[in-house]
Amino acid sequence: RPVKLHATVINTRYRKGGGGPVHGGPKNFKERIPFDGTLLLEQHGKLDLGVHTLPAIHISQRGAYDSQTGYYKSFHVMEMGGA
Repeated sequence: RPVKLHATVINTRYRKGGGGPVHGGPKNFKERIPFDGTLLLEQHGKLDLGVHTLPAIHISQRGAYDSQTGYYKSFHVMEMGGA
């Protein structure tokens, strides 16, 4: 299947309040409440946050988690060289 580039801007998994348990889902899994960023973009869409250098890009494997950190397991890390 084709690879899709993805970047998480707001992760609703850690959003406080809201959703109830999902029937048939994993233990302690709650339904996520969607986030509509329309108003946020209207108010702050032209905000310049400057230039940021990425030290590395992590390619993660979906569904695989690091047992120590709980984050997605890195399939490959590409160091960018600049600091």
